[in-house]
Order: sequence, then C-alpha cells, then structure tokens
Amino acid sequence: MVNLKTFAFCGASLIALATPAYAQQAEPGVNDAADIIVSARRRDERLQDVPSVVNAIPAETIAKLNIQDAKELQSLVPGLQLRSEANGIGASGQLRGIQYDINSSASPSVAFYLNDAPIGANVMLGQMFDIAQVEVLRGPQGTLRGASVPSGSITYTTRKASLSEVGASASASYSDAHHINVNAALGIPLIKDMLALRVAGVYDKNRGNLVTSNAPISTATFANPQIAQPYAKTYAGRVSAVFQPTDWLKVEGMYQHQDYRSGGFDQYASFSLVQPSATPSPVLITPGDFRSIWESPRVAHSVFNTYNWRGEVRFAGQKLVYQGSHNSFVNDSKVNQDVANFRSNFDFYQTNRTVSKDNSHEIRLQNEERVADLFDYIVGYYHTDAATDIDLIQETPVALPGFLGGGIQAVAQTPITRNRDGKNSENAFFGNVTAHLGDKLQISAGARHIKAHSPRTLLVLGANSVLFDAGGDDKAWIYTGSVQYKVNQDLMVYASTGTSFRRTMVRMRGTP
Repeated sequence: MVNLKTFAFCGASLIALATPAYAQQAEPGVNDAADIIVSARRRDERLQDVPSVVNAIPAETIAKLNIQDAKELQSLVPGLQLRSEANGIGASGQLRGIQYDINSSASPSVAFYLNDAPIGANVMLGQMFDIAQVEVLRGPQGTLRGASVPSGSITYTTRKASLSEVGASASASYSDAHHINVNAALGIPLIKDMLALRVAGVYDKNRGNLVTSNAPISTATFANPQIAQPYAKTYAGRVSAVFQPTDWLKVEGMYQHQDYRSGGFDQYASFSLVQPSATPSPVLITPGDFRSIWESPRVAHSVFNTYNWRGEVRFAGQKLVYQGSHNSFVNDSKVNQDVANFRSNFDFYQTNRTVSKDNSHEIRLQNEERVADLFDYIVGYYHTDAATDIDLIQETPVALPGFLGGGIQAVAQTPITRNRDGKNSENAFFGNVTAHLGDKLQISAGARHIKAHSPRTLLVLGANSVLFDAGGDDKAWIYTGSVQYKVNQDLMVYASTGTSFRRTMVRMRGTP
C-alpha cells in the first residue's frame, strides 16, 4: 500500500501591489507589478490581478543581479529554500516550511517546470542561461498545472526565438575566487514569420565550496580520486525552434544537454575550538581556514538530456494545448567513507550509479475569449511516468580482532541494487473555472482526480533480495478555491484554500 497524505491551506491577503520583495531596488517601472505578465493561472495576466502569492523574477532582474546559479534565487523570494546535494542526485525546493528529502522516496513538496513541463529539481538547480522569467507560486498546486504538490511550484521559461528578428546576447564574468562564467545565445528567423531557431549555451567553472584538504594529494582518477583543488564545472547547451505556419497553429520544440562535474571535501574545524578541554588536534583548523581532513574527495559526474515539445491549436475563441517532455539523467559518484580519517593512507568508498528516465504528457482545453462574457475555464488530462535504477557498491573494512594482531586485512565490497517491476506513474483529470461577477469580484474553483501507481521494488544486497516496496495503486481527489475582490486598481482582497496529495513509499521487510 501507499500512504495518502492530504494538506490544506487557507489564507487571506490585503495587498497594495503584488510585487516581489526585491522590486524596491529596481529602476522605476522595470519591476512594477502592472508591467509584469505571469502565467500562474495558465493564461497571461498582470501579476497584481492574480489571487495568490506569486514572485515573478524577469530576465532583466536576473541580468542586473548577475544571477548565474539557480539556487541564488532564494535570496529574492522570502521563505524559499533551494538545495543541491554534493553527490549530484539530491535536489529540492522548500516553501511554507514543508521539508522534502529525496531519500524518503516521497513525492516532492515543491514542483519544478521548464517551459510548462515538469522537470526534476536537480536539472534546474544549477547554472541558469537564456531564461526569460522565473515564477514562484505558493500554495497547493494541481488543479491548473502538472503534478499535485502541497507547497508550491517554480516555473522556468526560456527565451523563445523571434519569428521576425535576429536576436543575440552574450556575457562573461570572472572573479578572484577562480570563478569563470560565459554564456551566449543567438536567435534566427529561418523563414520569416513562420520558422525560427534559437541556440544558447553556458560554460561555468568554479572552486565549489573552496575547501581544500590537509592530506597529501596524488594524481586524479575516478577509480582513486585525488584533487589538488575543489572544482565544479558545467557545460550546457540548448536548441529551440518555433514553427507557426498559420495564426491558428503553433509548434515549439526544445533539446537541452547539461554536463556537470564536481569534486570536493567537507569542511572541518578542530573540536578544541568549542571544547577547550578536548585533546588538541595535530594541526589546528579554524572555520576560516576552509580545510578538510579527508585524504580523498567526493567526486560526481551528472549528465542531463531534456526534450520538451508543445503544440497549440486555436479555434472559435478556444485553445487546445499539448505539452510533452522526456528527461534522462545519469549520475556517477564516488564518496570517501573514511570521513574521520581514522587511518592514514587508507580510504574506502561508496560508488554510485543512478540512471533515471521520465516522461510527461498533458493535453488541455481552455478559453481565450470569455465564455458568455462571464467564465474562464481549463480542463485537461495529465500523465507522467518515471523509472530510476540505482547501483551501489559499498566498501567495508574487515579487521582482525586485537588478540589476532588487529589491523585491516581486506575491504569487502557489497553490491546494492534497486530494481523495479515497472514505472511509477500517474494519470489525472483536472479542471478549473473562474466566474467574473462584474469588474471587481471573481470566484474560482478547481478539482483534480488522481490515479497513481507504484511498482513492486526489490532491494538486492549482495546475494540477498529484500522486498523494499510492495507497490500498489492510489486514487485521490484534490480541490482548490478562491474568492477575490478588487477594491481599486491598487488594492485587492482575496482568500484561497486548497488540498494536495503526496505519495510515500512503504518499506517492507522479507524475502520475495
């Protein structure tokens, strides 16, 4: 069985302008809420007209603040926490205090989207390039877009090629902390007003957490990793195309490749700094030294391939949209397990290889012209499936007891594999209706029916198999609703509520 958890939130706000917290520092008019157009409700509208908390970060702000790493966005959005693990696998977002740990196998509490399609946090929480706008949406999601999550969604929209004009951009930066970043983009209309192409890329190299090791270093290899300096390197490129042969048909496609490599050490400080009575360290290390006692670093190599496509058909004041995506991810990492440097010139490791693939398909129908001059609506179907295979090799030192002379005689290697009988999948139908009662009052309600499937999962430890998850199916309904009243152009009152559904994995012991 799979556990079902439902979350509900309710709130009311009185706002003068729904502007991001950083707007006061911008030049007059640049980040005014009246000028920012968002798609929080799956249609373009002014930020100040949306009855929810939305932080919009346009390309102009990203450029002005020289934001390169996506995790830096958390400094602009109150309450947002973005995290990437050093192994290159775990990454997550946190809003409204709801924690998420990728190792728990639960569904994320914050969903990430690239060009309207769901995508993993580990893909997005790296180097940003050629981004048109980022929107952070708070509260339960699922009756308007993608997956059901309790805390919120973060959507990234890339710059699109112009059908009529050539466009180009480039920037480069260097810091005295050995950080180099170069990115560029070029858009070309291949057939004027019909077909356009845009190419963009980034190269970024830095010293990671800047922590070096006190231990002796040797030649770097993945099998026996040793490095003189910590590092993080990103190579990424994106190709996108827009095809619009008529006013009623538009097709978009995108391919993105990212290659990320890193190596580094965890930072240490001498215990005697906080406990003077403790035995002094052989070498005193203070926090300001940025030093480690590891003899071998943690190294990781991640490769992401992202395919994203979209089709739009307009007819009789309506719009039919199909959005699809395919993402693949391969991670190889090796981590030193002798974190206390218990024995000199001897390390043992955990080696990991993770291969993940996921697909998503969404088709929705929505109005462009208000129905009966009163209603806006969206109805749709959403499907996603994902499969992840994990292979570990855990090394364990084998030591003789003291009366036999002691000492480590060998290192045992235990292969650990997680195998699934199929894919995690979700199928859902959703809909949302907004009634415009005059120029000031809006009432909105949405619902979504979810059917989720988890396959049986086996955990293979050496020669033994354990039933890690019995799998199963779950069904759930979620709901959202809001009421908003616009007092005037600068003042709006609203209240909203919503529920959410998250799957969690049930671990079971036994031999299948």
